[in-house]
Amino acid sequence: MENLQGGTLALEHRYEVEHHEGRRGLINRYRGTQTPFAKPVEILVWHIFEESTPPEAFLDQLKSASEQAAELTADGVARVLDFGEIEAGVPFVVLEQKPGQRLTSVLENQGTLSVEDTVGLAGKLAQILDSASMPHGGLGAHQVRVSEDFRQVAVAEFGLSLGIDKVRQLDTAIMDFELVAPKSPEAFDGPDLPSKATDAYALATLAYSALAGVHPYFDDLNDTSEGLIRIKSDSPAPLTDFGVEQEISDVVERALSRKKKQRFKTPTAFAEALAATQVVDETEVSSPGLAEPSVEDVVEELLAASEPTVAPEPSPRATTFGLLLFVLVVSNLAWLYHASIEASKPEPQAVDPANPLIRGIEISSNPVGARVVAVTDAGDTPLGETPLVVDPGLNSGSSLQIKLVKSGFDDTLLNVHKNEMGGRVEVELKEPRND
Repeated sequence: MENLQGGTLALEHRYEVEHHEGRRGLINRYRGTQTPFAKPVEILVWHIFEESTPPEAFLDQLKSASEQAAELTADGVARVLDFGEIEAGVPFVVLEQKPGQRLTSVLENQGTLSVEDTVGLAGKLAQILDSASMPHGGLGAHQVRVSEDFRQVAVAEFGLSLGIDKVRQLDTAIMDFELVAPKSPEAFDGPDLPSKATDAYALATLAYSALAGVHPYFDDLNDTSEGLIRIKSDSPAPLTDFGVEQEISDVVERALSRKKKQRFKTPTAFAEALAATQVVDETEVSSPGLAEPSVEDVVEELLAASEPTVAPEPSPRATTFGLLLFVLVVSNLAWLYHASIEASKPEPQAVDPANPLIRGIEISSNPVGARVVAVTDAGDTPLGETPLVVDPGLNSGSSLQIKLVKSGFDDTLLNVHKNEMGGRVEVELKEPRND
């Protein structure tokens, strides 16, 4: 990357500026071509500083981030090609333009994405974000390009987003959607420092928007004032309100939690938890055509098979003997069939004194209907709603941490120990304090 001082000349002679895409956030975006290589590029110009001198700290950050982004070699990252200034010290950055549509255009045209496309997209974006040596810091739909089948994904503008605390220092800055959409609640109350954890939060907002068709807080793209109030105290509406499955809603709810400690630490951790909701338990899937026949069907088939094609006139004694023999054969075959069916069934699991969770523990709450979630190192596992007997398969140690979640009440954490298994735990849910 070159630092192109005297930038107007550089823009005129190194790049052909072909189309103004418009202004988003602090940036005016242009499409162009790098000459003489005929390479498509994106040109970002901070025209907001045409009437006021940009703070030196901002220029230093922009230069440093551009230099770091120029060194990124991970697949799917749009590299920075040039950085410089035009008249009056207005900075610009030139990036390579990756193929595909902007995700903003896809969402504007389709409204929402399917669960399958959303989960796949989250996985690809997480891989790009975590493979980069620097956090993105401002991931929004406009920085993402996707192919029509979502197999090819690219991310641009690593490190080029200003923190909310820095934006507030600018006289002419406006808190528009592009600036605030990727930010977590605490970014509006203190230092807004980019990290892999903030990238995970931004990725979760994209997944929420793709599934619900609206941002978790900023549902008005042209006026963020109401969202700025909501994000300070409210939680997003659960995705179940938009017809999304409970398991997926729980994962996204955790990723967007107001409590930082409950969120995912990296984009990959979030994407893997999201993908885990789509894993099919093969033991619960019945194969077509393998349904067990009834005893009546077996007897009917035996009767049909026993009818001779040509039968001589039997004597009365032969008829009686034959009938008895037939009944004996059918009854034995029916017994053998029944025995084989019973033998194929799994034996009931015995109660192991060393593993009390096999007996289960009844979890109840007042009021009832709280969601019960097992909190493990691998992530949260939804179990159901109270009253509920805990699934014994979750036991992996001497105790199990359980969380009760219900709208309008504080989350409640329980540590259930082995010596409590087989019993009953009742929890009084508490309403949040208003102080």
